[in-house]
Amino acid sequence: MKVFAMRLCATGMLALAAGCSTASVDELSRTQPTGSEFNQHLTKEYTALAKFESESMGDFLDADRYAEKGMAAAKDQPTLPDEVWTRDVPEQHATQLNDGRARLMEAFDHDVKARYPMEAAAAQAKYDCWLEQAEENYQPDHITACKQSFVFAMRTIYAKEQARSDVSRAADTAAGRETLIFFDFDQATIKSGELGKVDNLASALAKDGGSYQVTAVGHADRAGPDSYNQDLSMRRAIAIKEALVERGLSSSAISVDAKGESQPVEQTADDVAAAENRRVQVGIR
Repeated sequence: MKVFAMRLCATGMLALAAGCSTASVDELSRTQPTGSEFNQHLTKEYTALAKFESESMGDFLDADRYAEKGMAAAKDQPTLPDEVWTRDVPEQHATQLNDGRARLMEAFDHDVKARYPMEAAAAQAKYDCWLEQAEENYQPDHITACKQSFVFAMRTIYAKEQARSDVSRAADTAAGRETLIFFDFDQATIKSGELGKVDNLASALAKDGGSYQVTAVGHADRAGPDSYNQDLSMRRAIAIKEALVERGLSSSAISVDAKGESQPVEQTADDVAAAENRRVQVGIR
């Protein structure tokens, strides 16, 4: 809420017949969204924000901003969450906001808008709300409410992605197409307790007579720098390849890749060690 806008509303200088509102908010309210399911939900989210800022808070600048984004979504145009630098955000909020937007954009890169359109739209709108309230920085309860709504939406997306991943992994494991091999913290040496998986995998592939392609993809938890974890996950993938080659498999049939900390099984905050994330996923085609 912008104080000067609220005062104008209170004095009636910008009041409309149906109450304090703006032409852009009214137009958005009458617009029927088309296009993707995500953009339809996003239109509804921005409509609600625009109405709240205009009618309840008298903040016409942000009401118009939300209305503009809502109209773009209604027309099925690409509409992204605002970037932190576009607002004058106090330093104590900027780090968390930048991290939140990064996590949101990463989720968008993994097609969550198509899989969970309602939750993805809520996450984007609540992020913009959090950013707006952080810029104003004088209503702590509003900042907290928007932030918590964003966090809830993201946790819902993560939970659904985890469930989807579990189902996919269970199917692959049941069909013998994927094996997960776990590592100790900050280690690229295969644990003795995991060597049996490597033995079984090598034995099963040997029976195929060489008609296989193996991909070993290394992963790391979020403890430590990104660059270090990227290197660590590659060393883990290479360790699996070398172990399979030692057991008679063809080196040319085994490719390696590394995802670092970018694809966690267990969603954690940065710098948190999580055993489920220290793994190599061995896929067979």
